[in-house]
Amino acid sequence: MLYCRSEGETQGMLYCRSEGETQGMLYCRSEGAGESQGMLYWRSEGETQGMLYCRSEGAGESQGMLYWRSEGETQGMLYWRSERAGLGRSGLSAHE
Repeated sequence: MLYCRSEGETQGMLYCRSEGETQGMLYCRSEGAGESQGMLYWRSEGETQGMLYCRSEGAGESQGMLYWRSEGETQGMLYWRSERAGLGRSGLSAHE
């Protein structure tokens, strides 16, 4: 689950369950009308970090690409749907 606050300067925690409990920090800021860009810090077996690009896809709908570096180049898709002000849901899938 990804929880975000405020409309401009946003910040949230990303929790993901895979083989073990992994968690990361997501910092996102507005870069224009519907455009956002931020940094994702991920803690698993080692320190990994990546870039998150997100753009508006309609009323409350947004979709973006998530790139991060671990042992190799990994990338994933981030889907975001606004459920209410300041709270959203994300579906994250990744592949190498």
